[in-house]
Amino acid sequence: MNKFFYKHFGDDVPASIENEYNRLLIQEYNQNVREYRNRVQTLDFYEVAEFFPDPASLPMYELEQEKERLHHKRLEYLPKALQLLKIEYPELYVLVIEYFFAQDKVTLATLAEVHAMSVDKIRYRIGLAKVKLREYYDLHEKMN
Repeated sequence: MNKFFYKHFGDDVPASIENEYNRLLIQEYNQNVREYRNRVQTLDFYEVAEFFPDPASLPMYELEQEKERLHHKRLEYLPKALQLLKIEYPELYVLVIEYFFAQDKVTLATLAEVHAMSVDKIRYRIGLAKVKLREYYDLHEKMN
């Protein structure tokens, strides 16, 4: 690092302004010396923005937004998909409504008792209903 030199402006600049300017230069010089000695660097806003960009400008953010939009579209279509399930597979519709839309939490064992089936059969039928709903979603998305 080079040495600090006091800056003179001449007789037309008041001494108080000259002293204040040099005081600020001395502070900046001392900060640079400390940074050099400790190998610390201070960053301004634009340098930080290069390393930590705005999340909205990242491609991952756009993918998340698209996923969120698709999720909302599917939630809007859910009542229609459930109606299709009710028409084509009424027994699967009943299981889905009783399991997912019940006021109180319903277990698979409870459903197995009510419908006189095994727990595995109830689990299989609910999985089958999910597959059918997914198919309805896919058909709807292809049509739009």
